[in-house]
Amino acid sequence: AGLKDGECLVGVILITDASVKKRLVYDEVQLISSVTSVASIAIKNSRLYERARQEARTDEMTGLLNRKYFYEVLNEELEKNREASLALAIINVDDFKLYNQLYGVKEGDLCLQRIADIIRSSVGESGYTARYGGKEFAVLLPGYDLFSARNMVESIAKQIYVMNNRRTDMKLKAVTVSAGISAAPYAARNVKELMENVDLAVYHVKHNGKNGIQVFDMMFRNNSEGNNTRNHTHIYQEYESTIYALTAAIDAKDHYTFSHSNNVAYYATSLATTLGMNEDMIEIIRQAALLHDVGKIGIPEYILNKEGKLTDEEYEIIKGHVEASIDIIRHLPSLDYVIPAVIGHHERYDGKGYPRRIAGEDIPLTARILCVADSFDAMTSKRCYKKAFSIEVAREKLLQDAGRQFDPDLVYKFVECLDNGSITLVKAEETVDNLKEIL
Repeated sequence: AGLKDGECLVGVILITDASVKKRLVYDEVQLISSVTSVASIAIKNSRLYERARQEARTDEMTGLLNRKYFYEVLNEELEKNREASLALAIINVDDFKLYNQLYGVKEGDLCLQRIADIIRSSVGESGYTARYGGKEFAVLLPGYDLFSARNMVESIAKQIYVMNNRRTDMKLKAVTVSAGISAAPYAARNVKELMENVDLAVYHVKHNGKNGIQVFDMMFRNNSEGNNTRNHTHIYQEYESTIYALTAAIDAKDHYTFSHSNNVAYYATSLATTLGMNEDMIEIIRQAALLHDVGKIGIPEYILNKEGKLTDEEYEIIKGHVEASIDIIRHLPSLDYVIPAVIGHHERYDGKGYPRRIAGEDIPLTARILCVADSFDAMTSKRCYKKAFSIEVAREKLLQDAGRQFDPDLVYKFVECLDNGSITLVKAEETVDNLKEIL
């Protein structure tokens, strides 16, 4: 008896009987028909389930794992490889927006599909491949050390670079990638650290000219201190004029926002330094602090300088400065690395903030640092609608809201710095000097 899924024959049931000459009676035919019907439905349902399960785990365009399922695999493999090495690579396509503008979105999709094919065939059964973001791919390699992972990523990058040479219908620009690699447990203890390490490595490549591969361990552990300082200075000088232009635009609209941003930069970087963060992260926090309120350029002055209490409508307009800041920064690809800190600096640790209402460690660490620094300066600064709190009052308010508005660990560390004098209250006349030091 045939088993069907629609019009397709998907199986056969073979029925035998010891009595070869016996003929089937009507009831037996009906029973066999019922069995084949139930079996066909069961097979069809299992195929539908498997298809839905596969679609839920894979990216529709490339066929690679999607981001959500990749995180599940990453957590599982980290547990399995506690006593072995687990390498992770993120491969970010350079200038993909320009590629779409040159050749169109359809050709851009084909480009991503070709890259996915190269990554899939290169990794094979050795690991897992995923489309991590719009133009980012992830490669997870259980049992691979940093050296072996780098060799594989180098091979992938070379294949991607020459893939358009095979096109005979039209000439396309070469595609390059910026890749970051890290490994657990050698350079990371958990998934969060592993992802942060890889993201930092990609960031380092992007801001040193793109088209390269950076291993996290080599970048942060093997470089000399002098090289770090030199690279740090070079990266910062490249964007100095852009940051200065934006901060000057803020000053033209609202002197308070301008001085406030500089004060927040001082408090935030001082806290980050105390936490032992590396120079690149401190620089990201500094630049994010300078730009975190740039969206207030679009808020009417009568709201910014209102002496009385804001109406609900006016408060909603003020809250919109976060999205406005992101809208400005996202048009500056060289500064897009500050977006996580900027978009999260008004989120609350208890999840009652804005704009995304995320909570706890789901809020980026850089944003949690900015939140403490931003609130402390707001409390200790004089505004048209309020007097400045003393440092003692601001200190107590920070402690009262630890675990509610603020990350408690960061509050305790910030208060400790206030108490031992490593962070001091910025006076109004010091703001200009702070600006010179920052820029």
